[in-house]
Amino acid sequence: MLTRLFLICLLFHGSLMANDQFDRGFKAAQGKNYAEAIAYFETVLLEEPGNSSALFNLGNCYYAEKKFGKAILNYEKAHKLEPGDDEIQTALSNVYNALGRSETWESPYPFLDSAFYRVGSFSWSLLALFFSLLSAVLLFLILAKVKQIRIPLRIPVLLISLFLVLFFTYAGNRAIVYAEDNRYALVTDTSIPILKNEFGEMSDRTLNVGDRVEILKQLENFLLVRTSAGEAVLVLSTDVERIQTF
Repeated sequence: MLTRLFLICLLFHGSLMANDQFDRGFKAAQGKNYAEAIAYFETVLLEEPGNSSALFNLGNCYYAEKKFGKAILNYEKAHKLEPGDDEIQTALSNVYNALGRSETWESPYPFLDSAFYRVGSFSWSLLALFFSLLSAVLLFLILAKVKQIRIPLRIPVLLISLFLVLFFTYAGNRAIVYAEDNRYALVTDTSIPILKNEFGEMSDRTLNVGDRVEILKQLENFLLVRTSAGEAVLVLSTDVERIQTF
C-alpha cells in the first residue's frame, strides 16, 4: 500500500514539474527566447513523451528559428497524437511552403485508423464488452426459451449485437495499430545521401529536408526505406528520425 502511494506521489510530482516546465517554455517562446523555450519543452517531453501541446509548441520554436526539419518532425509527432487538429495541419503546410516545396502536406495514416484512434481503444473495448454481454443475454433467452421476458425481435437484435461486437473489436485493434505505428521517419538535415549498397558507398543522389520515408527494413546500420515517389532506397539509420512519441 505504501509503495503504491509512493508511486502515485511520484507521478503527481512529475506531472506538476512537467506543467511548470511547459509554462516556462511558453513564456520564453512568447518572449522570443526560442532556445530557452526549446530546452523547457524538451524537458516536458522527457516526462510526458505524448504531450501533443509540448510537441506543437516545440515545432513552433524550431519554425521560428528556421530549423524546418525539426519543426516538421515535432509537428508530425503532434499530428500523430491529434490527427484531427486543423492547427497542426496548417502549421505543417506552412513549413512546406517556407521550404518552397511544390507538394502539399498529406497525412501518411489511413483516415479510418486515425478516426478509430481519436475515439480511443479503451472506449472501443468498453463498447465491445457491453454488446458482448447483451449478445450473451439474448442468446441465453433464445436457447432457454424464456417466455416470461419478452424482447421484440430477439434474433435480429442478437445478430446486430454480434455485428457490433465484431466492429468495435476491429475498431479497437485498428486504434492500437495506429498508436503503435512507427514505420515513418523524416529527414531533418538539409540533405542526406542515398546509398548504393550495404557497404555504405554513397551515390550522387540525396533526400532533402522534410522528406518523409516509410521504413521497410532495418539492416544493421542502414535502413531500407520507401520514398514518397514509391522508390525503395538505402540510407544510414542515423540520417533519419522516426515519427514516434513513445
